[in-house]
Amino acid sequence: MPEIRLLSLEDLPTLMNIELAANLYPWTEGVFRSCFNQQYFNYGVFQHGQLQGFYIGQFLGVESQLFNIAVAPQAQGQGFGKLLLAHFVAQSTERNALDAWLEVRATNQQALHLYQQAGFIETGRRNNYYVSAQGREDALLMCLPLAFS
Repeated sequence: MPEIRLLSLEDLPTLMNIELAANLYPWTEGVFRSCFNQQYFNYGVFQHGQLQGFYIGQFLGVESQLFNIAVAPQAQGQGFGKLLLAHFVAQSTERNALDAWLEVRATNQQALHLYQQAGFIETGRRNNYYVSAQGREDALLMCLPLAFS
């Protein structure tokens, strides 16, 4: 049975291995290190004691934001991404966030499907935001309303 638990800097080497294997344009170790402070909430999914995936979330004011979510290639297709996303939403709700936000590459159909299934809606587009093999590609901004004022 998978277990989700809070990540620490001790998990960084394994987290980096997953990031490098799962993303064509991975974050650097320095970026990850900067995400281990009080405004962030970072969790990983573990199976048999091994980190299989993670997310990096931030809570500021009344909003939460999903900055990164990744599952190791060999663990994809087992529901870990859905589990991590549900945990992010639950953590956002516990922090009394009014909305949960994320951005995603417009061409990342697998992630778009996951986010749409969870109730996220497209709210905008950042043209030519991401570097890609074709030069640049758009980022889609997505929001999940969590509370109504």
